[in-house]
Amino acid sequence: MNSKLETYTRDNYPEKIFIHTDKTFYTPDSQIWYSTYLVNGISHTKSKKSTVVYVELISSKDSILNKKMHYISDINDAGDFKLPKNIKPGKYYLRGYTNYMRNTNSLHFFKKEIFVLATDSIAPDVKQKSTEQLRQKESISQKPILKFYPEGGYIVQGLPNRIAIQLPEKVFNDTAVVVHIKNKNKEVLSTFKTRKFGLGEFYLVPLENETYVAEVDIYGKKYQYLLPKILPKGYIINVVNKPNGVYINLQSNTNSVLKNSTLVIHQRGKPIYSKQIKERINTKTLKIPVSELDSGVLSVTLFNSHNLPVCERLIYIENSKKGIDVAITTPKDYYCSRRKVNLSINIIDFQKENVPSNFSLAVKDKKSDPNYSIAESIKTWLLLNSDLKGHIKNPNYFFEDSKDLLRKYLLDLVMLTNGWRRFTWQEILNNENKKFEFLPETGIVILGKTLEMKSPYAPKSLPTRLTFLGKEIIQEPVQISDEKGRFKYGPYVFFDSIPILIESRLTNFKSKKNKDRNVLITTEKEKRSPDFFLKNDSIYSGIDINPFIKKYLEHEKYIREIDSIFKSRDNILDEILITAKLDDPETIRENEMNSRASYGSTFNRYDIEKDYDFADPNIYNLFYEMPRVNVEDDTLYVGLGSNSKALILLDERQIEIAELQSLTVGDISFIDVLLGPDALMFSSSGPVISIYTRRFGSSVSSTRNIKRKPGIVDFNAIGFYTAKEFYKTDHKDGLEEKTKPDTRTTLHWEPKLKSDATGNVNLSFFTSDIKNEYVIEIQGITNTGIPFFKTTSIYVK
Repeated sequence: MNSKLETYTRDNYPEKIFIHTDKTFYTPDSQIWYSTYLVNGISHTKSKKSTVVYVELISSKDSILNKKMHYISDINDAGDFKLPKNIKPGKYYLRGYTNYMRNTNSLHFFKKEIFVLATDSIAPDVKQKSTEQLRQKESISQKPILKFYPEGGYIVQGLPNRIAIQLPEKVFNDTAVVVHIKNKNKEVLSTFKTRKFGLGEFYLVPLENETYVAEVDIYGKKYQYLLPKILPKGYIINVVNKPNGVYINLQSNTNSVLKNSTLVIHQRGKPIYSKQIKERINTKTLKIPVSELDSGVLSVTLFNSHNLPVCERLIYIENSKKGIDVAITTPKDYYCSRRKVNLSINIIDFQKENVPSNFSLAVKDKKSDPNYSIAESIKTWLLLNSDLKGHIKNPNYFFEDSKDLLRKYLLDLVMLTNGWRRFTWQEILNNENKKFEFLPETGIVILGKTLEMKSPYAPKSLPTRLTFLGKEIIQEPVQISDEKGRFKYGPYVFFDSIPILIESRLTNFKSKKNKDRNVLITTEKEKRSPDFFLKNDSIYSGIDINPFIKKYLEHEKYIREIDSIFKSRDNILDEILITAKLDDPETIRENEMNSRASYGSTFNRYDIEKDYDFADPNIYNLFYEMPRVNVEDDTLYVGLGSNSKALILLDERQIEIAELQSLTVGDISFIDVLLGPDALMFSSSGPVISIYTRRFGSSVSSTRNIKRKPGIVDFNAIGFYTAKEFYKTDHKDGLEEKTKPDTRTTLHWEPKLKSDATGNVNLSFFTSDIKNEYVIEIQGITNTGIPFFKTTSIYVK
């Protein structure tokens, strides 16, 4: 087992991403500031695989509104999204992933919920009943869900089984419910109350030919639930997690059944312990010292003599001697408006030594992000949620007070009620030499094909050459495309956009003959984003956030009142009336389409955004509805006859028809069918179908404004995203700041800070006109892979 685990940790380790945002609640026309972290999923140190990360802004209807491509040179990078003025209020998501992470289910990508709230809307009505109990009672209209989680996985006859239960509905988060465990004679064997998050547990030694039920008493109404099937023979794991060590007890109800079984302990796939039991015994106990472990989820698995996993238990380890503390020092806690605040930050270990780290910092109005205390942090994500099945309700609750014994107890129940998420033994045992479809990306790659100029545009192996036409002209060595005409240049690391020229010749680049240029060059389009599935795994799924939203909207109203007071003090000029004639929407739309098409307008144009139903995702159905276009055997023809086969362009670059399968109707803006002289710009042998995609804000497409001539294609290659700089208000020397109201709710944002072993990180910012409590939030990770999260407060009076 150890060798397989070592192969996994060395070669096939997963990657993890975390995105830290300045806050959770936003208004239209505001800026989302974020820092995205990329780490090795096992060690939580810098990943040695990918350096390219994609971050997307996604609506609640699975529509990608904007997308950024980041180059991670160290461990994190800064980013931002500008929200449109007309964005619809509601829930949105930030999603982060690497190309290598696409080898797993996209549900494993990092996902963060944010909320866009309209300041002129009415705050959600949080109904207040006479008592909290009455409100909860009314919300229970049917039989509640009750789930059972035996320790180790199964209930085994004749052994002392520890069984956790959960009432997952949020109404039971803070309501204790009485549970009775009864046998078939209705005798009560155990009685207990659920605790926070609807969690509870009981012990049971099941007897042969006996059945058991859990009876739940909810406000005088009783519900019964049959316990899971009881195994006549099997194994159990009992774990006691103490500060000095983890005590593990293995038991079987058959004599000598533990002989030749193997106990394996690992942490995120890193081997901790592996030993085969040689004795003819049915019980065994061992201790694992906590001092040797990192903080995080520990997995204990028992394999039978046939090397099949038969019992598993997850444990959360908190090793205080490997913990990190963040010391945030300010000269004072209380400030007046528009005053300078100096911060000193130290990242220190258990021995009070400075630790080299990467981190990000936000200083925000507490009322502008009132749910920050329940939001997910880099610590809760890397050490807890990312390694479990499903999301944990309010994960930060378990980390707020490490000395709280109740929280530790509830966290152990969370371990019992969740299973391993990223790591499966089937993958380790059966796919050790697995070949991944999606490879790690380390830069921008320019891909394309060389084809014959005439139909059927067969691929041709030819010499190619790529030239960068920036401030400095750089020409790559000549490369021969393969037998399928494919060529590849890169990976490159550049930012913003760079003009690129790609050439090809039938013979060589020394030839001056025009006919040697009769080569058609196509470049590969941007990779389609992975599918996005909404899933009820929100960290807020068990929490009523309406009170937070109400507080936020009330605070935004207060901010607008302050803003209006300042504006009323300004000098008001006499009214000047300026009139202008606006184009009607149809003219604006037509001008927009004409500007995208290099040939301007055309007679045969189909406006998909305006005239077609996006509910039908099949792109081929668009062509069936076009009078001049025929679809036969996955080929597009214009008019009648085989001689009218159309050349297909996507954003004015040639593609194969098979590439259309990756698109849906919702991806298309408009389609032009070019005939006669209009088509000659792209093809001398027939009609052209020119397809233009919809524009969703910024894109990471590798090509823009492609221009083609025989043997040449040139375009602007889009590089990695460079984040905008957070505007730092200066009330001391800034003239503009002195004449305008300061209603900032995010006082300061630092997406990329580094500390080393030499000492402090110092920075400063100014307070605003909003008098309130401000939260200083720091999230980051040490160079050795220990995540940390810390908050403190200052007050503006």
